[in-house]
Amino acid sequence: LQLRLTADSLRTTGRDSAAAGMAFVQLGVEYESKLDARQAARAFEQASALAAATGDSVTLADALQKLGLLYWRVNQYERSLEFLERAKALRMALGDRQALARVLNNIGASYYQLG
Repeated sequence: LQLRLTADSLRTTGRDSAAAGMAFVQLGVEYESKLDARQAARAFEQASALAAATGDSVTLADALQKLGLLYWRVNQYERSLEFLERAKALRMALGDRQALARVLNNIGASYYQLG
């Protein structure tokens, strides 16, 4: 609840959209830990929108990758790949090899499940 209030207040005041994006990512992680996929997806989507609007590629990649993993967990592998491929492109552009390796592993897991 506190993360939700923080993310909403940062977003509505416009004080720090990057921090709001990160707060929404953390909120999504919290919802996901409580097995609330719908609320987690909403939080990750809000994080994605804020990060895209502010040009925060790191948070955008994180939000997209978390969306991809969320859809993987609910057996929506094709939808998972849509988000993971977008995250991969950002990770490559950022030059973050460790994060790129993680997203490639996630992509491989999705393809594995598809057969």
